[in-house]
Amino acid sequence: MPLYDKSKPLHTDNDIPQCPNCRHFFQTSQGVNAHLSMSRKCANYKKGKLKEITLHPSIRPHSPPVIEEPSTSSTQQDTNTFDWHDDTWPEPEDFSDEDDSNSDSGRDYHEDRAQFIAAFDHDEYELLPGLGDPGPQTQSHREGRRLARVISRALLDDEDTRVVEDLYPHAGEVIRRQSPSPLVKDLEGDTIMGSALDAAKVNPYAPFDSELDWRVAQWAIKETVGQSAFDRFLDIPGVVEKLGLSFNNVRRLHQIVDAQPDKAGKWTTSHLKFHDDPSTTFTVRHHDVLKAIESIFKNPELAPHLVYKPTKVYSDDSRENRIFSEMWTGKWWHVLQSQLPANATIAPVIIATDKTQLTQFSGGKAAYPVYLTIGNVPKALRRKPSTNASILIAYLSVDKMDRSKMTEANHRSKVQQIFHESMKHILVPLVEAGKKGVEMVNCLGEIRQVHPILSCYVADYPEQCLVACCKYGTCPKCQCGATNLGDSTQAPRRTPRWTLSIIEKAKKESNGSAREFSQQCMKEDVTGGVYEPFWKSLPFTDIHRILTPDVLHQLYQGVFKHVVNWCQSIVGAKRLDQRIRSLPQFQGIRHFKNGISALSQISGPERKDMAKILIPCLAGTVAPQGIKAVKGLLDFIFLSQYPTHDEQTLKYMEAALDLFHENKDFFIQVECHPTLNIPKFHSLIHYIDSIQFFGTTDNYNTEMFECLHIDFAKEGWRATNQRDEFPQMVQWLSRQEKVDTLALGIRAITTPLLNNTDERAVKNPLITPPSILIAKKSPALNRPIAFIQESHTAPQFGTHLKQYLNSFLSHQLGRQRLEHVDLPIDCVNIFPQFRFRPESLHDEENESNTVKALPYSKGQKHGRFDTVVIMDGEDAEATGLEGVVEKKLFLQTYLVALLHMLSGTPGRLTQQIQSMAYIEFPKHTTRKENP
Repeated sequence: MPLYDKSKPLHTDNDIPQCPNCRHFFQTSQGVNAHLSMSRKCANYKKGKLKEITLHPSIRPHSPPVIEEPSTSSTQQDTNTFDWHDDTWPEPEDFSDEDDSNSDSGRDYHEDRAQFIAAFDHDEYELLPGLGDPGPQTQSHREGRRLARVISRALLDDEDTRVVEDLYPHAGEVIRRQSPSPLVKDLEGDTIMGSALDAAKVNPYAPFDSELDWRVAQWAIKETVGQSAFDRFLDIPGVVEKLGLSFNNVRRLHQIVDAQPDKAGKWTTSHLKFHDDPSTTFTVRHHDVLKAIESIFKNPELAPHLVYKPTKVYSDDSRENRIFSEMWTGKWWHVLQSQLPANATIAPVIIATDKTQLTQFSGGKAAYPVYLTIGNVPKALRRKPSTNASILIAYLSVDKMDRSKMTEANHRSKVQQIFHESMKHILVPLVEAGKKGVEMVNCLGEIRQVHPILSCYVADYPEQCLVACCKYGTCPKCQCGATNLGDSTQAPRRTPRWTLSIIEKAKKESNGSAREFSQQCMKEDVTGGVYEPFWKSLPFTDIHRILTPDVLHQLYQGVFKHVVNWCQSIVGAKRLDQRIRSLPQFQGIRHFKNGISALSQISGPERKDMAKILIPCLAGTVAPQGIKAVKGLLDFIFLSQYPTHDEQTLKYMEAALDLFHENKDFFIQVECHPTLNIPKFHSLIHYIDSIQFFGTTDNYNTEMFECLHIDFAKEGWRATNQRDEFPQMVQWLSRQEKVDTLALGIRAITTPLLNNTDERAVKNPLITPPSILIAKKSPALNRPIAFIQESHTAPQFGTHLKQYLNSFLSHQLGRQRLEHVDLPIDCVNIFPQFRFRPESLHDEENESNTVKALPYSKGQKHGRFDTVVIMDGEDAEATGLEGVVEKKLFLQTYLVALLHMLSGTPGRLTQQIQSMAYIEFPKHTTRKENP
């Protein structure tokens, strides 16, 4: 739209509709209303506010009740005490194949865990102590004792959506405080200095002498400079003296760095061996898992953002539509919080294991890293490797065994035992810490009683079977057998108690025979190589439930990979490639100029690009039943990656999965697959439950940990001499972590307050960058209008420009007279593209999109004219396309066939018109209903 010089307007403000905030002009008042609905920074004029406001209960029509402080009566005090053998836990699940009538006075821990698992089937607030009977109409609710707050946010649309958050009472409270660390910043970005530290009297770059000394050391460690080359550099006369370095060789630099405290405790080396082969050892190198968790709490850049309370989030005061996003909004955290003492803080431990190759073509070198993070960290920070929110806690053994005297079953059994014994050894500190809690302090000096509980285990399907002790080819989350994976209904869930009972039963009936033990277990779809899983003693851990969805391997490299192969067999690989090559280029869509059949070792991003274009390429070549099946799967894949879900979007996922199951027989009929009993297809039925319990899939996607292989495995291996590499990798990684820790401290102390203020101003959500970006200078200056009409196939450009300029005249010319009037300009400057930032659906940075309108040329015979969607009207929203599926042809009416950016028009209009866009709309057509 045109922008005007306010000092020299063509008309007064009263003549032309104008936004009262940004002062932009519009042709109609409806345009102003649409702008006020679509622009976040101008929404305060229509909605009455600009930023998030917590409404006071006195002015809120239906304010939610607030929980009062607990009384000091004996009843309340009893509810805040915790007894591990308390008999008031929720009733356990009804296991039809087990006897639960044991009335032992001493409670067994596994019974307690079974009761905890049973609590998932109830609403969370039924389990809260002191809140009365379950349900929203309890006396506690009527008395106004629910802790709640209403926060106004811009969510999935531009309506003034009020989000209601119910916080769990007293969870995550501070038990006492100590002096804050001098390395921490508060929520405003200001450095909090310790009482015993004066930044003006100490060296902020200690143990180095100066900033230059520190910078050189940081460069040498982080860039992995060759030791010999760096020594030769330091041997140059005058370098050490003139730079003021505290070290004169690499050995001295390493001594200084090694003297610093470890980020997550020192590395420990443990050796495992079998009784029947004591000469063969398997080496495990690991951190103390509790110190690793505490290091995340102590991270000065993460500490202000950590969340300690589970929260129920609803879309409005009715509390009927629940929202799931972060891990603390899921059901798992609420249920677990009710089983712990008052004021307890939960640290949801997320573990990821993934074996990776270190060598590319030969050598067979591999690493088996174990990563850890916690759910208290917001997912936007947790997914960024630069925040150091994920820690490498172990390298599992990759030592090879002598298989000459082993059968295949024996080898498989030993591999499984090595894994479980190693994980048991690494995670054993979580057993007592999860039950009794352990005091941890963050950089703000806040001490909490933390209960670290294994909450999510991130792995691909083979490792899920290994972790859950389930037979390969079956479901690790439910009791569905290999021959029933194609069913659309869920089988009974696997539980730790069910799995352990089968293992114990097989032990008794096998009479010490490993072969008989394996056969007994495999009959029940349980792996036959593990006698004691590592998760057996972990408190509150349902290993089958905490196996999380895997978008990368299950959906894209699994389900979608099968679909593409089936479509190639149906349509034909060459014909499908031809259709893919024929697709026009467009922003955000990858153009496969050679098709996809020749691609090998297809990566996850390539699969995602294929998913965006598959449906159009199948239209007209695949039967409607097949199109519906593919559409259902693709809809499910896209919906499963939403950063925020509510009850309605979860129903969309369920409907998309139902659409696939209703039409999946098509692939059997065309002989793409005989049964569709594929584990990765079956795993789709568990996605909704996982989202409800642990938050959206971006909380635990394997892509987050795949990136860590580069820093924690591959780069470390390249820094070694490739002989006995793991001790060298551990030492290299330890130095990297120590330098990162020093950098955090130095940055916190030396960053001036002014810079912090500027940084806050840049990141202030109220200060939004321009939504449309265009180059300062046009690459095509003074192009004649006749040339534009020919090269861009826009024969009506001159006529439309004349009509547009006429609309701003105080005395507009009639149509017939306008046809005989010449334009006041002959040439215009053309911009072939511009960038715009659409409204973000979540709290992360907005993505930038590029729209191009390129004329015909030798390189592009057909040019490139991107299609965009224009929403104009009072009901237009910045993030939705309401009405697309209606009979008003909303989408077809507003498809843009041609878009040009013009600016710098010569003549007297130059001062008024800064830039404008020329858009051609397609003609209205009548939509035909499907027969």
